[in-house]
Amino acid sequence: MKTVQELKTKRGDLLDQAQSILDSAIESGGLSVEADGQIEGIHNLVDRIDGEIRALGGDGSPMSKIRNAGTGASATLSDELPGDYRGRGPAFMDATTGQQIFAKTSQERFAKQDLRGELGSAIHNILRGDMQNAHVGSTDSAGGYILNPGLSEMVIDLARSASVCMRAGAITIPMTTSELAIAGISADATSYWRAESVAVNSSQLTFNRINLKARTLACIVPVSIEMLEDAANAPAIIEAALTAAMSQKLDAAGLYGSGAGAEPLGIKYASGTNSVTSVGTPTASASTYAKVLTGVKNILDANFPGQTSELSWVQNPRDMTNWQGLADSTYQPLAAPPMVAAMKQFSTTALPKTEGAGAESSSIIGDFRQLAFGMRTSGVVIRVLDAGTVSDGTDDFNAVSQLGKFIVAHLRADVALLRPAWFSVLSGITSA
Repeated sequence: MKTVQELKTKRGDLLDQAQSILDSAIESGGLSVEADGQIEGIHNLVDRIDGEIRALGGDGSPMSKIRNAGTGASATLSDELPGDYRGRGPAFMDATTGQQIFAKTSQERFAKQDLRGELGSAIHNILRGDMQNAHVGSTDSAGGYILNPGLSEMVIDLARSASVCMRAGAITIPMTTSELAIAGISADATSYWRAESVAVNSSQLTFNRINLKARTLACIVPVSIEMLEDAANAPAIIEAALTAAMSQKLDAAGLYGSGAGAEPLGIKYASGTNSVTSVGTPTASASTYAKVLTGVKNILDANFPGQTSELSWVQNPRDMTNWQGLADSTYQPLAAPPMVAAMKQFSTTALPKTEGAGAESSSIIGDFRQLAFGMRTSGVVIRVLDAGTVSDGTDDFNAVSQLGKFIVAHLRADVALLRPAWFSVLSGITSA
């Protein structure tokens, strides 16, 4: 087995090789398909070596991929360019600049290094006034602290990692500006069989313009002076609280966003999705999965080319446990139809159970790779407030009288559906 140092040497050699290929491409006026493939192969090797290094207790240093290397601009594989590397998800065209944008899959991260733990420590140091160790990149006019790029991207990654939508397969499109316009498909082209010399009817793909506009997602986390001074795991608590708060709201936007005011438009209220109403209460009967199968059928009817195992079913926890708890007359678990059993299933409280008369809910079936989150890649702002009162809707917290502080954090994101017809919304779900 190779040592950490041997692996790091090998990684360095590969990075030098990739840089040489890139430099040659720039000198020749453009990055060829062959050269791009070579760099992509090196990228994959470096990722594997980084995994081996981390497994041996060392620190990996993922390689940064460069887009548009042949444009004549200076390009480098250095880690000094946070966020400027190619994702492995689908490619999109910026309708304004014509530049290609490569989305990130749910398995990829923005930050080049996994800085979990360091984020909580940085915020903890801000709270304690230890700015030397807070990793602050700059400050804003309102007295907030903008974390350095690595930690800013880690805030985004932590929110994504805890998101049910992301685990179901949603992709992330990096936004280097506040607005981004890309193209989506709203209707497929049609093919025709033709006899000899007979004209063929024309048919075109119908595209729709998808506008992503970075909206602000903010959260406020009260912390007490006792926790700051006494809790040995205060950084971990702070990091976990921010992660949970932001991931739940990202899911709520993607699944249930109304599109009104500052809220993005999510699957539930988007036009072009399939609707299956009056689902009712899951019961141990022959027709209990009929409405679910209708939702799957509607997606297949929309020319979904994959297998049902590529679909995900996202539900409120109450509904998931109701479906899973169904039993036959001999008290054996009720088997779901194969098409339903093949789907990945997730639960989240981001789907409420207070619809209709107050006790109904909705669930969503779909190819979540067609759900895109646009993420503004600039620095995430963290503010620390020493005064004021906040409320969670039930309890109030006063920073002065209760000897505490507020962590105020925000990131900017938006939601888009690339193929709405590949989602089915099941509504009117009730519980016995």
